[in-house]
Amino acid sequence: MKTAWRITRITLGVLFLIAGTFAMLGSVAAAGAVAGVEGTVGRSGVVTQPFGSVASEPNEIAVIADGVTAEWVLPEEPEWVTTALALLGTDAETFVEDVGDFVFVVTPATDGDVFVGLAPVSEVDAYLDGTPYAVAVSSPERWPIISVPGEGGPSTEPTEAALWTTAVAGAPAEIPLAALDGSTLVFMNPDASAGVGASMRLEYRVPEATSTMERSAVTAAAGAVGGFLLILLGAFLLVGRRPRGRHA
Repeated sequence: MKTAWRITRITLGVLFLIAGTFAMLGSVAAAGAVAGVEGTVGRSGVVTQPFGSVASEPNEIAVIADGVTAEWVLPEEPEWVTTALALLGTDAETFVEDVGDFVFVVTPATDGDVFVGLAPVSEVDAYLDGTPYAVAVSSPERWPIISVPGEGGPSTEPTEAALWTTAVAGAPAEIPLAALDGSTLVFMNPDASAGVGASMRLEYRVPEATSTMERSAVTAAAGAVGGFLLILLGAFLLVGRRPRGRHA
């Protein structure tokens, strides 16, 4: 029942978006806008925003970023969007959170998996004590790093260590956006080998988007769903605070 209601809400939202878009822009302009949005979002219901990359020196076994938080910011939506959502018995923020999921995605720069973990800064300092690693500062492009000297590696591979509040290894590695709660973010190779590199992106995923598009009788539905989400999502913000602990 909950899934059916979600699909119904999305479908109604699509129809409102199409009607409002055509009313504001005219059929020709709207068709161009829909096509552009579909190219950005795709038919899978995923909104993606690249978020830079990290890379250590060849001898360093980790890249860390302190105090990392992430959040999505809802822009001021047009009045017709507010009205449409009110008719659905919801608002923009509730709609976005109920319909989709926010995910932080990390893709390794080379073949193999990348490990991503979050832990308190004191635990990370103890785990990496005496090892060479890099401290990264968040940036829209490649994150600049500060090298911390050391020798050797940790006594335990990151996948076996017990300090993490959230941890995953993969290609890509994915964690819920809400996990970025201000803890220290750590990038490593799963076997703790030296030389770490990865690119990051933020995704908003709508699981029912494909079925909604298939059910729609309007050919512009795919782009309309994407446009609706883009209007509501606004921008992601990622904040990296000053280094602390041994790497201060």
